[in-house]
This record gives sequence, C-alpha cells and structure tokens, in this order.
Amino acid sequence: MTWHPSLSRRGSTAVEFGLLLPVLTALLCGFLEFGWVFYQNGEVARVVRGACREAAVDAQAADPALRAQETIRRQLVAAGVPCQGKDCIVSAELLGDARDATLSCRVSVPLRPLTNVAPLEYWTVRTGTSMRMEWGGTR
Repeated sequence: MTWHPSLSRRGSTAVEFGLLLPVLTALLCGFLEFGWVFYQNGEVARVVRGACREAAVDAQAADPALRAQETIRRQLVAAGVPCQGKDCIVSAELLGDARDATLSCRVSVPLRPLTNVAPLEYWTVRTGTSMRMEWGGTR
C-alpha cells in the first residue's frame, strides 16, 4: 500500500471549520448586540428630544410636563421600545419661573436584548434633555 498525502489530511478542513464556527458565531452575535445597544440608545434619545421639543413649543398645552410624558410613552411604544410597567421611568418637569421656564425630560427604559447571547437583561437606557419653553407671548 502506498502512502498519499491527500488521504492523511482528509476531513481536516471540516474539523477546523467545526472548531471555528462557534467562535465566529459568538463574534457575529456580539457585533449585532453591540449595534442594537447603540440603536436603542439613539431611538430613545430621538424620541425624548422630539417629544420634549413638541411639548415645549405647544403654547396651548395646559400642562407641558404631562404632555411630554404622554408623548414620550406613546412614541417609545411606536418606535418598538417597550415602555409599559414600572421598569419604564418617564419624568418631565417644568423648571424656572413663568417668563423663563425650561422643560426637563428624563427617561430610563430597560434594554431589550436582540440575540440573548450577551447578558444585557439588567442594562438600562437612560437619557434626558431640556428645552426652553416657547410661550409665544400668550403667558
């Protein structure tokens, strides 16, 4: 029987691929999860900024802080960020006197993991913004 180099290496590529596949899968899931964290943080910041601005420029709102809270919750749910229950904390308050008031909006929502590979169950996305009230000369 003669020895052939190709016969002694048969299957080595499959073994190497089998060893590398879990590592590559973990890296891919890690990249996806990392991107998801940044996406959710950006979505929450965008919603808070937009809702706080909307409430700050609405001269007809009787209570701008309450309007900001309601708008933030509604827009977070519309953006796919879970904001129901006690884990989602939305606060808005009117600071300063009537002539120079500022609306301060803050949100803290639990981070919803995408792949469940990374232990992100206890992470939260926190963001806030402040907007100067634009009364439009009516107050």
